[in-house]
Amino acid sequence: MDWDARYLTSRSLSIAISPSGKLVATNSISRPAQEIDLDGLPVLIAFAGGATPRQVLERLGAEWEVEEAGFGDAVEGLLAQNLLTPADGTGEPALAASGFASPWGHHYMLRDALRVDAYRAAIERYCAGRRVLEIGCGTGILSLFAARAGASRVDAIEESEIAAAAAELIAANPWADRMELHRGNSRDVELGEPAEVLIHELFGTDPFEENLLPALADAKSRLLTPGARFLPARLEVACVGIDTVSSGVADAGRALVEARAYAERSGLDLAPWLARLAEPEPRGQRKAVAEKEIKPLTAECPLYSIDFAEGDLTAPPPLAEPILEVREAGSLGALLVFFRARFDDEILISTAPDAPKTHWGHDLRLLPATRDVRPGEEIRLAASLESAFGRQRLRLEIA
Repeated sequence: MDWDARYLTSRSLSIAISPSGKLVATNSISRPAQEIDLDGLPVLIAFAGGATPRQVLERLGAEWEVEEAGFGDAVEGLLAQNLLTPADGTGEPALAASGFASPWGHHYMLRDALRVDAYRAAIERYCAGRRVLEIGCGTGILSLFAARAGASRVDAIEESEIAAAAAELIAANPWADRMELHRGNSRDVELGEPAEVLIHELFGTDPFEENLLPALADAKSRLLTPGARFLPARLEVACVGIDTVSSGVADAGRALVEARAYAERSGLDLAPWLARLAEPEPRGQRKAVAEKEIKPLTAECPLYSIDFAEGDLTAPPPLAEPILEVREAGSLGALLVFFRARFDDEILISTAPDAPKTHWGHDLRLLPATRDVRPGEEIRLAASLESAFGRQRLRLEIA
């Protein structure tokens, strides 16, 4: 830590209270939330407008008894998590070492030809002669497409250690003189000149879980020209009801509910078995999977339709009264959530059940209980966006 360097509290900082009553903070989806001491809050607040550690120590020392060594350790810890980040682009922030830092995750995205080809087609159509920004550039492949397509300038932003790979690839190709890599969270980055095109691929299987909307809302207000083009330009989110029996849907949480039911019916003490089922699932295992071909029972139910250029990205409302319209008889026990990301009227990416499979796979949401349904029934849903521990997610339930 440089006592005379200016640092700033990360604009993407999120603070929450964990179920165990601990204060946790994060500023990246590639980092787990970290516990922070209450003593860390005044430090974060003091750096909010940008300051040097020496200035903050003097300011806090005027109000409290502050030990220099302990204060220095606290600042070092906050810098290591990038909760404090270098101000004014004067230093390198600490990059996330997990999550999207893994080369393997990017390999699976890059081998998804449907994803890559859609982005490349849109980039070649809209980026020539324009200043381009990419948020969450990963390996930098899409930014390289933009430079090759004739962009006048490309700014690429990446907050994880995969930025090292992006730097290598940019240097290995002939457009490095028109490209700049910014390391850090996009909400902590400043550009010398606003961009005219924004490339973004911040979609999770739940399309909101990579903090798509907060990142785009910030870019729209600070980093883009009025009327800038977004690639993709629109997001449509929908769901269908799934027959869990014929689709072979299973998950550990449902298994525990079912096990408690048969334990009660059996009249035996099955507590040791229930304890085993309650153990955490293996790392990376999905909570719900379809072991057979997915069988939809309902018509498509639209949930959100968001125009990134024109819409409200801070709190987009869901479409009015989402209703599942049952088309076939069966055992309704899950919802399949999917999205369509539209670049324009011709180019799109879809994770719908009838679309070719992509690396995103399927987002299956188990309902509290399975119910038999018949054609003509209507089931009202409630959709909303919620944030927990620094991540935004789609909440969907029967109204």
